Amino acid sequence: YSGLSAILEIILPSSVRFIKQKWKKQQKNTNTSQTTDNTDQQSSTQIKYSYSFKELYKSIYSCNLFSTQISETDEQMKHQEIIATRIYLILLLLCIIAALLYAGPSSEETTTTVIELPTANDFNDLYSKNISTLTCPCSTAAVPHSKFLSIIPEYHSICSSDYIEPSYWIDLSKKGDKVSTLLSAHYRILASLCQTANRTIKSAQNIFSAQELVTVEPMTYTSFMIQTEALIATFISQIPSDYRRTLNFIIRSFGVNHLFNVFTSNWKLDFTDEDQQHIISTYPRQFISSNCTCATSFDCTDPVTEDIVNGCFPFDGFRLSKFENLSLGQLNDYLFVMTWKNQRNYTAYFDTCHPLECQYILPDKNNPSDMFLTLLGLYGGLICILRLIVGESLHVHRWWLKISQQPQIESSAMDPVIL
Repeated sequence: YSGLSAILEIILPSSVRFIKQKWKKQQKNTNTSQTTDNTDQQSSTQIKYSYSFKELYKSIYSCNLFSTQISETDEQMKHQEIIATRIYLILLLLCIIAALLYAGPSSEETTTTVIELPTANDFNDLYSKNISTLTCPCSTAAVPHSKFLSIIPEYHSICSSDYIEPSYWIDLSKKGDKVSTLLSAHYRILASLCQTANRTIKSAQNIFSAQELVTVEPMTYTSFMIQTEALIATFISQIPSDYRRTLNFIIRSFGVNHLFNVFTSNWKLDFTDEDQQHIISTYPRQFISSNCTCATSFDCTDPVTEDIVNGCFPFDGFRLSKFENLSLGQLNDYLFVMTWKNQRNYTAYFDTCHPLECQYILPDKNNPSDMFLTLLGLYGGLICILRLIVGESLHVHRWWLKISQQPQIESSAMDPVIL
């Protein structure tokens, strides 16, 4: 407001005087132009513009912003006021140039934008704009896997078949023949391994669900999918690996120690009489069909049925058997899981992370309207300060001239008059 009023205070009086003079001249030229031809009109127009320019120059040259009633009759004081006006205008121009350099197009300002309680869509939209200064700190940095990710196995149908029911392999063992006994042991191992696989996976799922994904800032949807894909791949590969390592350690501990199993499938017993002091001798079993002995190999087999074989240990026979042309050993290595399904929920992850605000800083170059408003705001203060400084300096200058001239007047008054 102060800047606008100051501008109008300077511009309007001069503009009104200029327009008034121009209008009078135009009226006068209009009255005389009716008796002249086109050539005279062109010449008159040129003279008119030349005269207007001279009048404008004269008005600027004799501009006096510090005029007083005394200076209207005192040419020396009027000249001092005109000089002061020129100094004032020069200082004002220099200040405006400095303000333009400060608030001009070359200067850069920054604007900070804050978005309260952003949604997942808001965050991803902001991230897609590639704003390097974007920050959205999570209120909860550690998010449990159970909040946004679940991994569900789909088991082979053999683990839900009648073969794993106790009644099935109990009925086989009651028959008493060797084949039925071996089949009963085979399906008991199957049932035990299916249960072990299920318990192993559930235990791993519980541990995995309790683990936390730590992010200081929320991930974008794309990053979330990549990260969870890596977590799922690690989980799926690590569980069978740990399971196989543990199972192989247990089974091979029996094998390398040549422990005797209840089915006598790896060693044969030889009971001696009293003459030999009733010493029990053992001999490694020889598998005729594969020309193999359990003393040197764990892969010796004898067929029991078309797909089921008997080995040195019941587990060896199980892992070397088949079911519907699938290796039971390979099924067991992967915990009888055919496929892994997963459910990922990005919205649940983002809601748990729960950023309270997002903010970013962008450069904001001054536009012409901002520059004009800045200069307008500075102008009001500048003219007040400069008027005060230049005006008071003018008063000081006059006072100094008055003081410096006073002794000369007194000395001239005291000099004797010589006739």
